[in-house]
Amino acid sequence: HVEGRIVLMEFNSAHRWRTPAALGARAVVFLEPDETTVAETRRKWSAAPVDLPRFWIEMPAAAALKERVRKQGAVRVRLKARMDWERHTTWNIWGIVPGTDPDLSDELVAVEAYYDGTSVVPGLNPSAEGAVSIATLIEFARSLREHPPGRSVVVLASGAHFVRKAGIVDFVNRHARESPLFKARMARRLDRSRIDVAEVQRQLRERGMRADSLGLDFVRDAAGETQLADVDLPQLSYELTRIGLKTDDLGLYTEPDSLDLALFIGLDLSSHSNRVAVWNTSYQLRFQRVFAPLARSFMGYADRGRQPPQGDEPRAELVNGISPSRGRTLESYLSGGEAISNGAIARGVGILTLELRTVEDPRLHL
Repeated sequence: HVEGRIVLMEFNSAHRWRTPAALGARAVVFLEPDETTVAETRRKWSAAPVDLPRFWIEMPAAAALKERVRKQGAVRVRLKARMDWERHTTWNIWGIVPGTDPDLSDELVAVEAYYDGTSVVPGLNPSAEGAVSIATLIEFARSLREHPPGRSVVVLASGAHFVRKAGIVDFVNRHARESPLFKARMARRLDRSRIDVAEVQRQLRERGMRADSLGLDFVRDAAGETQLADVDLPQLSYELTRIGLKTDDLGLYTEPDSLDLALFIGLDLSSHSNRVAVWNTSYQLRFQRVFAPLARSFMGYADRGRQPPQGDEPRAELVNGISPSRGRTLESYLSGGEAISNGAIARGVGILTLELRTVEDPRLHL
């Protein structure tokens, strides 16, 4: 008889907690196991709004309670717990490292990792394993400072990864969409290539408008030419809207504040393997011919930059996950059951995307 009772269950019981839920149990208390896996924890979530509180009891108390139930059978208990859900703002933190090669600096490459974590037990969420990617991104940013790149690089730490990938979705919608619908929603920036400073000043004089009241700042350069030094675009837009004008009316043309990404590279790394695969976030063979040349380039970079191992440290190895060799397939490198990566989100909106992913790691404790 389960209805109206609190059920004690081993945590490593797959999704069997749904049975007492269906039979009318009041709550389920899971006993902390000696060891568990990611696959096991994922089975404790439900996409349906199940009105069944589920709790985690740590090992010492779990052992004592289990022994008491074994000896006495059903016991009367009072279950008191509290978990406050708080609403917070999360951020995408990003910046651009300018390229140094005159021929390549206009090409923009984004390298991304997420920085948040999740847990089936919200109070126990160290996210140590999940921090490998963001730690690598920070080291990568440091290396860019010491070794400036030829191409310009966007370094992106995305938030809200475990809230339906909200961080990366917001980033691509704000900065990397080509659809006119999304372009119209993007923030605007001045298109300085189209601005004639003399024409802007003439428009201001004819309309009797002061530059400083609109957030415009003009300066003279060394040659005595007047230049537009700075624009407070929000102030400018507000003041012009108030009197029924647009920025174009003053010759101040704007464009969507978008990033023309030539390549997006997502990091999905873990600590229990020294092998990393480069792949295109898709299992579809029709993409292979497009991405195979990129994979070969990456393998060449790895061969040229390979460092000898230090002491007993195992040698890191880059694996071609797009066109694997020696009869292997990409699936043979992966543990199965992978969630959709941030790279797949970028690829889904038409950005050329690669991912560096740790392989041959079952990620039991991620």
